[in-house]
Amino acid sequence: MFTFTQGSPISWNPTKGFHFSDTNDSERVVFLQSAQSAATHPAWMGRSVQPIIDPALIKKWLFTCEESHKDRQCCPEKHILATKDHPSGLKTLRVIDVVDRLIITAPPSCRYVALSYQWGQGKSLLLTSHTKTWFANGFLSQDIYQELIPRTIRDAMTLVSTIGERYLWVDSLCLMQDDAADMADGIKHMDLIYQGAILTIIAASGTDNNAGLPGLHPRTRQVTQILAQVKPGVIMATASPLYRLLKDTRYMSRGWTCQELLLSRRCLIFTPSQVFFRCRVSIWSEDTCFDAFPRSTNPHTGGGAEHTLLVSPNPKPYTSYVFTLYEFNNRDLSHESDAQDAMAGILRHLVMVRVERVYERVDA
Repeated sequence: MFTFTQGSPISWNPTKGFHFSDTNDSERVVFLQSAQSAATHPAWMGRSVQPIIDPALIKKWLFTCEESHKDRQCCPEKHILATKDHPSGLKTLRVIDVVDRLIITAPPSCRYVALSYQWGQGKSLLLTSHTKTWFANGFLSQDIYQELIPRTIRDAMTLVSTIGERYLWVDSLCLMQDDAADMADGIKHMDLIYQGAILTIIAASGTDNNAGLPGLHPRTRQVTQILAQVKPGVIMATASPLYRLLKDTRYMSRGWTCQELLLSRRCLIFTPSQVFFRCRVSIWSEDTCFDAFPRSTNPHTGGGAEHTLLVSPNPKPYTSYVFTLYEFNNRDLSHESDAQDAMAGILRHLVMVRVERVYERVDA
């Protein structure tokens, strides 16, 4: 049942439809899309969230962004690896080939997906000088060893394959964990790794690397959307804002995940109850149909680049820098000594886009 206080704002727009809510941060109530309205629905129509995600919808979101936002800073960074012309790049980029189940050096112009997740206290299979030969020789393809791979990483590998992509970057398996130089190079260039991905999977549910991706498999998520028939043939549904669902997750309290969410140009965000797609232009969700208007900003969910740190040229670099430090300072680190490393990608990004005014004011 829908309950709203007296004075709840009600909005109608000929092209965007009807909705109402209690507060800016609360759920909205929208008309549910029907088979008859699917082709011409307004932006504020809702979708019914199913227990299992629809891979076709994820592929549609990615394709729509790639085709509609070519001029809007959503495209992945091209210059990731160090070259003669770009010596400041990453020395080595490794990826998981989810088809052949190997860890390989990324091929030229590699199209890859990245994973942002929480290690937590769960055990993790690591790439080391000892295990690298296992991964190069099909270790990941052997069923007997599948349980050694944390569930979140296994799910990410499955998802990448399901949406028709081939390569996945995961820190624990793509950085040599016992090689100080390799780790330092990867941490220093974390901005390039995440900005170079065509998509970053944000595993925002749970508390560790075995939480998995809710909705990828049966009985792995609890759909919280409410549907109600208000008259014959007319169904209304609740629609939840992304940041309302994210704000109380452990993911949003962790220091390492701060830069991963900020730096990624496209994110597929798994919350406990549904999946969202966020790029530099829009935020799309399973429970709304706003993806039918790819070049518009959804006033319900907001845009994808409210944080001006991500916008180039940056109109307020100092303000963005201070806000980022404030956000980071409110997050937790397992070890205080990790603070500089966990901010390394953002700091390098600021340097590379030449926001010298930030440092001039900080030094002052």
